[in-house]
Amino acid sequence: LTFDDGPGPYTEKLLDILDKYDAKATFFLIGSKVSAHTNTLRRMQSRGHQLGNHSWSHPELNKVSAEQLASEIDQTNNAIKQAVGTKPNIIRPPYGAFNRAVLEQFRQRGMSAVVWSVDTRDWADRNSEIVCSRAVAGARNGAVILMHDIHPTSVNAVPCILNSLKQQGYSFVTVQNLIGDMTPGAVYP
Repeated sequence: LTFDDGPGPYTEKLLDILDKYDAKATFFLIGSKVSAHTNTLRRMQSRGHQLGNHSWSHPELNKVSAEQLASEIDQTNNAIKQAVGTKPNIIRPPYGAFNRAVLEQFRQRGMSAVVWSVDTRDWADRNSEIVCSRAVAGARNGAVILMHDIHPTSVNAVPCILNSLKQQGYSFVTVQNLIGDMTPGAVYP
């Protein structure tokens, strides 16, 4: 499971749910939100979740100037480093939007792009049952499921997803544990 656009008001509840099910997730964080939620980031890290960059202000990175692109990446990396002591080595470009120039900026920073293989469309359908059924229907070995922890309906769908998929024999790991070593500038999965 991967969660974009946080941290936010529902992230702590999500961490409680993940703890209860002994599930690990990857969080792609908005840099401008990080300093207000440093304790949440520290909890993510201490519980074995992975932290990734999701830009500072959520623009389409392939449509901004080279200067803004660099700033979106670097400000967020620095905010995450200030909160937890390490910079992320993965980044999810907002909207999944990137081009060669964007990937080159990631490569220069030793970062890999992580997109998704299952889109729950939880931002469009604020309905926990629909979100759960999409996640479960799309699940395969190696699936990277896209969700957003800024929506209460998304967080409320997580117990259903974890229950259903654990019954089918799936386990929930970080992107790093799923993919292993990643090449900077490459796109996964």
